[in-house]
Amino acid sequence: MSNFSIKEKYFKFILYLVIIGLINIVGITLFFRVDLTRDKIYSLSQASHDVVATLSEPLSIKVFFSKDLPAPHNNTERYLRDLLEEYSAKGKQYFNYTFYNVTQEDGALTQKAGESRDMAKDYGIKPIQIRIMENDEVKFKNAYMGLVILHGDLMEKIEA
Repeated sequence: MSNFSIKEKYFKFILYLVIIGLINIVGITLFFRVDLTRDKIYSLSQASHDVVATLSEPLSIKVFFSKDLPAPHNNTERYLRDLLEEYSAKGKQYFNYTFYNVTQEDGALTQKAGESRDMAKDYGIKPIQIRIMENDEVKFKNAYMGLVILHGDLMEKIEA
């Protein structure tokens, strides 16, 4: 009798592992999002969903955002990334976005960051000064926080 219960326990254990494995496989292949907030603040409105779903030509968004910004500016970047990812999921091939690194690293401006700053300047996006509190000191830092929306021959810029 005890030999049967040990086999039964092993069988249940292996069955649970197989079920968990199948759930993981299904979870990887089926992608969906759920917004559990009360006001659905992380979901696109129906109007936004309809507009993005009916795009007939590419809409590109170029985002120029400095990295490692203090709060609350770092939250803005995260929110913008999440929002654009949501639009991208609904817009399929006609909606795309790119974040450009415009941040100096170790006090030096890399070639890629320099090119991104030049591109931002060409689109009319200028750096702004933000205040940083460190070790009981107030410092000011130039930061880029803006984006450009390109659709056909139309261009619209949004700055902080």
